[in-house]
Amino acid sequence: MSTATTKNRPTGIDVQEYKGYEKWTFKRWAWEFLRRNPDFAKQCTAAGDDATAQQAVANEFGLKRFKHYKSAYGHAPKPSFSDAAVTSWSWQQDQPRKPKPRLSRGQVVIRFDLSATTKDVAALEAQLRNAKSLLTKRQRTYLQEIGAPEPKAHRNKPMFFLQSLRLLDLMNYGAKHKVTDAQAWMIVNSGLALHEARTRTDALTSQEVAKPRALAREMAASGYRHLANRSGSPNPKEFAGNGRRDGSA
Repeated sequence: MSTATTKNRPTGIDVQEYKGYEKWTFKRWAWEFLRRNPDFAKQCTAAGDDATAQQAVANEFGLKRFKHYKSAYGHAPKPSFSDAAVTSWSWQQDQPRKPKPRLSRGQVVIRFDLSATTKDVAALEAQLRNAKSLLTKRQRTYLQEIGAPEPKAHRNKPMFFLQSLRLLDLMNYGAKHKVTDAQAWMIVNSGLALHEARTRTDALTSQEVAKPRALAREMAASGYRHLANRSGSPNPKEFAGNGRRDGSA
């Protein structure tokens, strides 16, 4: 599929528009959902060529650097998400600059001593465990300071990725063209004939696609960030069936 511009954005109707999706990485899925976020698209357009405004958009939506929503995943620069980003300094490489990091709220500096890891292969792992324990304590304190609840584990199921992406594209396409709930119902219940969808009442069809549509919108609004934190690619076998009838995740 060509997604370099919104002009070529898929309609969601034909699954063939998403060729190769089985091989997409989690980060690719994250970008495909984010670029379908209407607020992100609106702010990308408003930022224009203003570098400061562009970085503000990137910061708000969890990107390390700005990437326009019209830019396809493979077009440079590739999307780089900030949630898992870390910065490092070392005596060997940065001594001439003598870095003095300025901390913002929520930022923590931890010093690792590599000179203590040259005698025992387990020493580095021990430092990493201690760092994780320290970060966990700091995070708990930070959450208390800002009044935020403990973060939850998110298990976005690949079987709903394509379904959600197609529903987002169908809703976008339907904003300018006549699209029925029956077409959305067919995406949620893949493989069923259109005439079967048309035999259902409009009210029942609308009810059954409401939850999958809400899930799709949530993926574009914030769910993409949970995908960006995962490495590798989904198991292609998990795409089989393309979702359940109730659209639950």
